[in-house]
Amino acid sequence: MNAVELKQWIDGLNVGDKWVVANPSRLFVRSIVVLRKTPTQLVVIEGGVEHRYRLKDGRRVGDNFETISPPSSAETIAEARAAIKARRLAVEFSRMNWRNLPLEKLEQVAALVGVEVAA
Repeated sequence: MNAVELKQWIDGLNVGDKWVVANPSRLFVRSIVVLRKTPTQLVVIEGGVEHRYRLKDGRRVGDNFETISPPSSAETIAEARAAIKARRLAVEFSRMNWRNLPLEKLEQVAALVGVEVAA
């Protein structure tokens, strides 16, 4: 989205508008809701935190490097949710006490991930 499209999108936002932003590489999916719109700023709540953005360029007040995030595509949201789930599964697997599992279960897991171990 270029600067002109971003400005048009921001101008079209109203109090109560909601959208979802996602980033698969940073492992987040967040909802954003417009709380207020002043003559110069857009006040939103994102991830439970209130942020203010300038209406003229979409930059966050107090942080010129951060720009308001437009809605993510359904594909990006799905990809981010899948990445989050994969990360959570990996964490759970790392916490498991594999030595307490029966041999049959371990063999099933090994077959699923393509690991072969000689007897």
